[in-house]
Amino acid sequence: MTKPTKAELAKYEKLLRHQLSVLTGDVGSLRDEALRASEQDNSVDHLADQGTDKEANDLVAEMIRERIRSIVKDPETAEALCPKDHAFGTKRPCLDTNYYETYNLPHVRLVDLRKTPITTITENGIDDREGNRRPKFLYDHWRQLTQAMKRGADVRGYLYWSLMDNFEWLEGWGPRFGLYRVEFDDAGNGRIVARINDPIRRLAQSRLVPVIWRVPLDALA
Repeated sequence: MTKPTKAELAKYEKLLRHQLSVLTGDVGSLRDEALRASEQDNSVDHLADQGTDKEANDLVAEMIRERIRSIVKDPETAEALCPKDHAFGTKRPCLDTNYYETYNLPHVRLVDLRKTPITTITENGIDDREGNRRPKFLYDHWRQLTQAMKRGADVRGYLYWSLMDNFEWLEGWGPRFGLYRVEFDDAGNGRIVARINDPIRRLAQSRLVPVIWRVPLDALA
């Protein structure tokens, strides 16, 4: 029988102390050791009971918050980025490389939607190159908009993007957002009126969602 190495002895000692802690119910010392190991290698893997024990999860969460505070220079921004309303692991954490360091850049700022919620959606539209997606898209959004108004949403208006097909920065002349189709291959850039314009006209005039489901959707493309 070969003599165990020092590394193997240390491993066995750690295993025995772990089993002893479990048998005697002394999980506090075990958790302290795991926390020290986690802080040393910047990992939460050592706290194996974080998913089943609230105290362990609180330790992990606070360790992460302290790490965020040490990275983000602006204290107010750091606190806004610190998760406090849920247990660690119940929502996907931000683990991307240099994610928190990004907030130290001079041209980057955090918009906290918990303090300043979204109040305006500037536009609504769809790239409908084949001409068969826009009718249902618009009706579904109009229906949700009217439901939101019934629930008390302060809706001031509706903006469709866009009146005519135009140049899109990412995809050039390909996308078709317009209510008027522009013939870019034509030297005169001719316009063709889409039949979906009629429900939009009725919506603007009456402020009521048109009953477009009585007409085959493809007839309005």
